[in-house]
Amino acid sequence: RFSAAAAAAILGLAATATVSTLLYFRAEAERREADRRFGQARGMAHYMLFDLFDGLTRTPGTIPLRRELVDTSQRYLRDLAASPRASTELKAEAAMGYVRLAGVLGLYGAGNLGEREEAHRMLVEADRLVGAPPADADRSGAWQHARGRLRFYQGFEALAQRGGPRAAAPLLNEAVAILR
Repeated sequence: RFSAAAAAAILGLAATATVSTLLYFRAEAERREADRRFGQARGMAHYMLFDLFDGLTRTPGTIPLRRELVDTSQRYLRDLAASPRASTELKAEAAMGYVRLAGVLGLYGAGNLGEREEAHRMLVEADRLVGAPPADADRSGAWQHARGRLRFYQGFEALAQRGGPRAAAPLLNEAVAILR
């Protein structure tokens, strides 16, 4: 009796271990697939924010389409940054997307949409994402790069809009210090 009960317990444990292992491998495969798809979505967003915007800027009559692309990009960046899986590097990437939208909307460059107030809001949103150093800021080159570029564009905005060189200098100095 005792040996039959022990054998049944051992078989039960072996079956449980086998099922657990199979479930683990399935979950791991699904995680890898989700990461691959997430990477594809990030790649598409980068294409929209940079390549497609640049191409549309050179094409006459595309202002309504560019405005629609801005709105779509904003929703994507908001969702990306709010993701529970949003790492420091992902937030830095989203911040760079907001900086890019600021340029497209009206901060800099020919062919922008002339919406300076909304451009300023994009810089504020980028600052929210990379404002305070995260715990892994020393290791996160992406965060340092995003914060430095953000400070540069905030300095550029201050120079153009809010107070000239005196307002811009601290931001530009901070950008140089970060990007070194």
